[in-house]
Amino acid sequence: MTARVQIDAHWVRQYVAQLPPRTRGSTNAYHCLLSQFARFVTQSGAQGGVSRAVIQAWFRHRAERFPLHRVLDDRAWLIDHFLDWLVIQKHIPTNPFAELRQEYGERKGDRILQALLSPDSETALEALRPVPRFASHLGAMMRGHIDLMRALGLRYQKQESNLLRFDRFLQQRADLASAPLVVLVDEWTKEGKTAQHVFDCTATGKIVAEAMARARLRCAGDSLGE
Repeated sequence: MTARVQIDAHWVRQYVAQLPPRTRGSTNAYHCLLSQFARFVTQSGAQGGVSRAVIQAWFRHRAERFPLHRVLDDRAWLIDHFLDWLVIQKHIPTNPFAELRQEYGERKGDRILQALLSPDSETALEALRPVPRFASHLGAMMRGHIDLMRALGLRYQKQESNLLRFDRFLQQRADLASAPLVVLVDEWTKEGKTAQHVFDCTATGKIVAEAMARARLRCAGDSLGE
């Protein structure tokens, strides 16, 4: 029978002791949080390792007691790093956070954690899965526009990031392939609720409109030259 996972209190003390020097209050807070986490894992009855389900249950347990922003910001990194340390020390076989980051191409765990806390976590995680760059029906045109801007000496990093987000949206909404640009941008805007998202959608829509107009002029010029 596979042994149940038990995170020893001595491991918590060892981990906290090797962290860079901080205030006594911070050290005590880290020890308290990790001790609570260790007890939760032990009481969960998990076998063979700390699983994704156990991590999800822990953070949902925290979300029942604290506001979501605090759960996302309140030292979630500490649990992640502690699990990495436990793997290095060969106390557990894997860190589920690390596996999720690798699977969904996320360097940090913030978006992973948000997905795990969402009501439909599987769908939220799948939304993070990397997709091919500029593979939508407007992808080639957007990629060509970026190449042109770079050729003109512009860094164009923020714009490229937003264009990639738009391209990802288009890949997920193949039903909109024949819709006009104004509809595409409007539907993309509905995907988020923040003012920044609305601003990025509007700005990106203008960029795509300009690129499309340039492409039409080029096609018209080619036709006249034939």
